[in-house]
Amino acid sequence: MSGKRFLRRFFPVVVVLALFAGLSVAPAAAAPPGNQFYVGDTVIEVGEVVSGNVMVIRGDLVVRGTINGNVRQFGPGFVHVDGGTVNGSISEWGAGTVQVFNHGTVSGDVVERGNNGQDALGVDVTTGGVIGGDVYEYGSGNVDVAHDGADPGRVEGSIFESGVGNVNVYNDCEVYGNIAERGRGDVFIDVFASVGGDIQEFGPGEIFDNR
Repeated sequence: MSGKRFLRRFFPVVVVLALFAGLSVAPAAAAPPGNQFYVGDTVIEVGEVVSGNVMVIRGDLVVRGTINGNVRQFGPGFVHVDGGTVNGSISEWGAGTVQVFNHGTVSGDVVERGNNGQDALGVDVTTGGVIGGDVYEYGSGNVDVAHDGADPGRVEGSIFESGVGNVNVYNDCEVYGNIAERGRGDVFIDVFASVGGDIQEFGPGEIFDNR
């Protein structure tokens, strides 16, 4: 192939490669700034950053990246903070759960209002998960602070349960604030669990403090 034919054939490719050689690759994905609205199942992947509030309708939300804002979930579906970070609060209004696990963190409050069925999970913080604010369970699910054989979960605020579910704080897990149960459920505190504040039962349920 002659030199002129080579240049005519490959010159556009050489120009494109030269242009891209001077560009840097973004280290992590980022959603456009501002509030985000999703319908159906949504995953915020590792390295992805959402700067704004997130609303999910009729779907699950899994957070492995970072949300700098509040989370609202409506309709069937759950919110799982699976090793990710929510720098804000979480409100779940459907028949699903809020779980914070695998060292995931939520800096604000967690509110669960759905009807999940008695003895079902409402809010679960486990395997090194941390909720920095308060936990409010208004539906029929339990509030579990657990460890599943790994690192214990921790709630740095208080827990308020006013539905038919129970509050369970298992061995090695911590609640820094108070526990108040106002519905028909019970409060169970394991032998080696830690609760920094008061434990109160305002309904027909009982307190089982095994410490």
